[in-house]
Amino acid sequence: VAYLDDLDEAMRANPAHDGPPGFALHTGQVVACADIETEPAMAPWRDLARRHGLRSSIALPLVCQGRTAYVLGIYSTEPGFFTGEELGLAEEVGHSLSFALERMQLERDRAKAEQDRQLSQERLELALEAANEAYWDWKVDTGEWYISPRFFSLMNLDPSSQPGNLNDLTKMVHPDDLAGLRH
Repeated sequence: VAYLDDLDEAMRANPAHDGPPGFALHTGQVVACADIETEPAMAPWRDLARRHGLRSSIALPLVCQGRTAYVLGIYSTEPGFFTGEELGLAEEVGHSLSFALERMQLERDRAKAEQDRQLSQERLELALEAANEAYWDWKVDTGEWYISPRFFSLMNLDPSSQPGNLNDLTKMVHPDDLAGLRH
């Protein structure tokens, strides 16, 4: 954690050098640094990394909705640590975190859409009540019905008598009107 605090200060002092994490952020590519002591891109942070005993690093872009939203930096005290199997594992971690970010964003979007739908429904109900109107919705393929709560008060019906399908609804129609309903 101390390294990150010091790194934050160093980056604020010299924002033009964003190094491997900045490259990962801007390109969406994984950037592995085998040896901080010899990597030219790490020159601005070499002394800082040395003070904290860090010798290699990897910057993993975390993608959400098609863009790099974050970069995960992982460091090691061993030079050349992020090669072969460790590199593959680190990339898997990056993909797993990206997947989790994507799922979290989808859930936030779904919750927002549901909130918007509920608000629209409330507004519709208020407008229908003010206009002394009601509505119903028929799923033709299943024969199921949805009837707005206002429908029952307009028709002077008990809400517990809500029809679930066309046959139930026809029981509510006056016998003289049934022939016209079925055509």
